[in-house]
Amino acid sequence: METVNPLLFVNPPLSPNCLNPLYQFQPQLGGELTGELSPYFAGNRIFLRLHRNVGKSRTVVCRIIHVFEPFDTACVVAISIERPPLGLEGMLVVKMFDRRFATSQRLKHGCAYWSRDIEVKFREFIRGRESGSFLANLSTKVPSEEGQKHWRVGRREAHIAAVMRRYYITEMETYHRVRALQGAYVPRCFGSVHLSWDCRMYRDIL
Repeated sequence: METVNPLLFVNPPLSPNCLNPLYQFQPQLGGELTGELSPYFAGNRIFLRLHRNVGKSRTVVCRIIHVFEPFDTACVVAISIERPPLGLEGMLVVKMFDRRFATSQRLKHGCAYWSRDIEVKFREFIRGRESGSFLANLSTKVPSEEGQKHWRVGRREAHIAAVMRRYYITEMETYHRVRALQGAYVPRCFGSVHLSWDCRMYRDIL
């Protein structure tokens, strides 16, 4: 039985997002018509901070080969590293727990498609007095419509940020527990990466 190589079609034809027919994705532009441009598209070069050993990290330049869509709990892409460190040659799969473009989770938790204006409101909320009580009682469960009816944009974004962080922590803990099985029964985890980006008005690097 022959299987289709998922990397064969690097730039798939334009098709609507399966979660919302009004939310179109333009692979060749790497962005959503109703939101801000995404860095996750084939051919794009991104700079990742690679962490392989405790206390040590380095910046690597990567080229995205393929994008696995639709994005759910993570933005999953296949990459190759320019001038790769020993052991990281060839194609690698990276899961970015990026709340901005985890479309399925944003829809599930009642968040609008990410934009820079939303990011500004999120950072204003985190810096505000209201965030203290919210963060102290933070839940990653899907909020009810009634429960989130009066949430402001910044509070919604703080909620989805906590959700995505929980997914990331759970993923790393799971790989740590099954480290003896990596490379044989489950994919091998070579380390973790961080993607730095900045936002108009606030220049903090995430």
